[in-house]
Amino acid sequence: MTQQGASKAVAELERLGYAERLPDPHDARIRRVTLTSRGHEAVTAARHARAAQEEHLRQRFGTAAVQRREVRPPR
Repeated sequence: MTQQGASKAVAELERLGYAERLPDPHDARIRRVTLTSRGHEAVTAARHARAAQEEHLRQRFGTAAVQRREVRPPR
């Protein structure tokens, strides 16, 4: 990813309220990017959704297939 692409992505996350840029306490040239409360909630929700999806796949295809990443969508 280019620096320009990363900056655009961070700007969009800021616009949506998921991240914010804060000044570095030791270097005025640096802006630190951090998640907001909303950003942390989104990460938690995504982790829960992924865990639920993996559990669904385990029940349908078995743990071994999921671990080998051999689960394929139906054709």
